[in-house]
Amino acid sequence: MELINLTPHKITVYKEGKVIKNIEPTGQLASCKQVTKPCGTIDLEGSSIPLWETYHTEVKGIPAPQEGVLYIVPLIVASKVVGREDLVSPCNYVRDEAGNILGCEGFMRMVPHLE
Repeated sequence: MELINLTPHKITVYKEGKVIKNIEPTGQLASCKQVTKPCGTIDLEGSSIPLWETYHTEVKGIPAPQEGVLYIVPLIVASKVVGREDLVSPCNYVRDEAGNILGCEGFMRMVPHLE
């Protein structure tokens, strides 16, 4: 199976604490258009802080399915194209002592529902 990275970041895959693969970004990015509008404020220690509503539309940068190919995409993109089996996102993150993400131990697909 070929993995093509459509994110802006290198994806480091771990197994049993060891790096088994680095998947470099291709330069082609899968993305969604983000729409944001103000919807109120939050009172925070006497200051009025803006509150915004955001939603995502218009998925871009995803190639047509190819046999034997999985496309690594950001989770927000995968969530907008639920059920497309060739789109995966990193999961089971590996973190350092400070909590920074170093990589992942697997990938997930978004599905319409679990039974």
